[in-house]
Amino acid sequence: MQSVRGIKNLKKYGLKNLQIDCVITKFNYKNLEENVKFFKKLGVDELHFTLMRIGGNAQKNLDKVFVPIKEIQPCLFKVLETGEKIGLSVKTCGFPYCLIRGFENHAYEINFLKTFSEEKTYVSDELFEEIDWQKERIAIKAKTETCRECVYFCICKGI
Repeated sequence: MQSVRGIKNLKKYGLKNLQIDCVITKFNYKNLEENVKFFKKLGVDELHFTLMRIGGNAQKNLDKVFVPIKEIQPCLFKVLETGEKIGLSVKTCGFPYCLIRGFENHAYEINFLKTFSEEKTYVSDELFEEIDWQKERIAIKAKTETCRECVYFCICKGI
């Protein structure tokens, strides 16, 4: 409830472009649509559904929290459509483009296209420090030879 009060206060005091990140887990992937509707009612402007990065406690409890992308896809595609219908911007984050075909325009990483085309690969992290996103994304994911042929190779994190 504290988070809900915080969101309401942010909107009450005029925050524009409120974005929420939601990591997809075994606990919530079947209820993504309810999240979309809930956050729309709270006045959230953009909702990001993020693929879980395996590390730390997630790695220790992998069998309890991780859900394969193939199981997530139907739920994810449905909420992307729901977001469009109800007027909430819903984005994916961390999903390989080959696994969100038809929904690539919903990928948060598409925002980096212009930056990368200008060979500016540094972005600010949550602590306002610059990081080289090209190096960072390569360190956390892997790409196959087939990936090199993809039009999204420069911005897709891989699998």
